[in-house]
Order: sequence, then structure tokens, then C-alpha cells
Amino acid sequence: MDTATFKAVMFLCFILGCYATYVGYVASVWLGYVWTDNLADYPWSFSSYIFVPAKISLQLYGIWSLWAGGLLAGVLTQLLYHGSHLKIAIVFMLGAVFFASLGFNTLDWMLARAFGTNEQWSPWMIGLTNVTFDSWTFYILFSILPLFFGGYLIGLALMGAALK
Repeated sequence: MDTATFKAVMFLCFILGCYATYVGYVASVWLGYVWTDNLADYPWSFSSYIFVPAKISLQLYGIWSLWAGGLLAGVLTQLLYHGSHLKIAIVFMLGAVFFASLGFNTLDWMLARAFGTNEQWSPWMIGLTNVTFDSWTFYILFSILPLFFGGYLIGLALMGAALK
């Protein structure tokens, strides 16, 4: 692929990654509104000794950790594609697994109201108000996947532009 086409594809990946990040962030904050409004200072427990306010836990350890895991996975993909940075790719792989796991686990606990109910939600953040999804599908499709793949596409684009 020539350089102009590659840069155009990387720019498109960056724009799609930003949009997916927006959708995932808005959906996650909407689902976790109770942790940012009523119970914002509730001590969220990570262990018997580590307590963090719920608003920080949702934002930092949930949303942004899952996004950072996707970002590192995108960087890892470019490093493996170009093949000359295999040792540093191991560090990015471990970081991607750690952050994606931390983010998913935190969101899974904090947004537990998303599954287990029979509610139907429409993806209003992308303009579809006439289509509804059950709560579990909405949580996965509009919170978890957009956050991870938004970070992935942004990491892919930024590292691709840096290495090309």
C-alpha cells in the first residue's frame, strides 16, 4: 500500500476510533449515572484495604482503563505488523491485557444494572431512537465494545502514522 493510501486509512481509523470512544463513553456514563450522581462519594472497594470513590472508580478504573487496553492493543498490532519491535511488543501486550481486564471487570461490577433486567433501551447516542435492544445487548454493543475498539483504532492509527 502506498504512503498516501496508508495515511488516509490511518486517518479514517482515527476518526472512527474517536467516534466509537464517544459512543462508549456516553453510554457508560449514562448506564453508571448512579455512581456519578447519588453515590459519587461511595467508597468503592477493590480489596479489603483499597477503597476509591465510586465516581473515580467508574471513570478511571472502568471507562478509561478499558479504553487504554484497546489503545495498547492497537499499538501492539502495529508493532507486530512492522516486526522489528518484538521485545517492546511484549510489554504492550501485558499492558493491554492488564488494562482491558481491569476496565472490563470494573465496568462489569459497576454497571451490573445493565444485565439482569428486562428493560429495552434505544441507542440514542448514535441517533437510533426507534430501535431497542435488551439491556445486556445494549451494555455490550454500546459500552464495552465501542470503548475497547475506539481505543484500538486510535492506537492503530497513531502508531501506524509514527512507524510509516
